[in-house]
Amino acid sequence: MQQLAGLAVAVRDTGREQQQALVRVAESISGQAAVLGKLQADEANLVHLQAVLHQNLAALASASNFEEKPCIA
Repeated sequence: MQQLAGLAVAVRDTGREQQQALVRVAESISGQAAVLGKLQADEANLVHLQAVLHQNLAALASASNFEEKPCIA
């Protein structure tokens, strides 16, 4: 009976340790998911900035091709 009780205690302790380890794993995964979400939001911002930069460069290119007529005074 004492061996069975000792085995039950060992199984209970091992179960608690595994549960604590799983909690740490879940917290880690949650943190990684949050970082991934921020990365996706930052990627969307980067795509938007690239589009604006492209528009600005196109505007500069067309402005440099614009020729003004000389002023005659």
